Amino acid sequence: ALAIWISNAYPGEEDDGDGDSAAVFCIGSRFNHGCSANCATSWDSRLRRQMYHAVKPIGSGEEITVNYLGQAGHVQGRDARMAGLRKVGFECSCALCVLSTSARIASDARRSRMASLRSQLEQERRRGAEGGLYEHCACLLEKLLSLMREEVTRPGP
Repeated sequence: ALAIWISNAYPGEEDDGDGDSAAVFCIGSRFNHGCSANCATSWDSRLRRQMYHAVKPIGSGEEITVNYLGQAGHVQGRDARMAGLRKVGFECSCALCVLSTSARIASDARRSRMASLRSQLEQERRRGAEGGLYEHCACLLEKLLSLMREEVTRPGP
């Protein structure tokens, strides 16, 4: 039962990373992992529901995948993702993890840059509305979106 909980539970509304609040969902907890998932999850505290959002087109009959590592998994390089997944006894062999060496290096570099941009955006959010903030954040977001598009359309293995 503990293994099922560890591998299927989502952080709960009040969870600050210490695992105090979590839930298993009848359908959503059965979605498989993909490091380049086609669906993201979030908790809607107003509706008190786990939400699933398509982050790229999902074809008819295509499997819905989520990143078991949460938000961090979307910007981590392969080695960091593999280490995180091993903690829950999962060995990943998704399309992103089996890229050729050169494609993996390019993907890891994009993801590292994406992590840096997300960190900069978070710092700007914390600073608040100071002069030039909108233009600076818009520029950071454009760079981030460009990298995300490249990552989604990267060449295969």
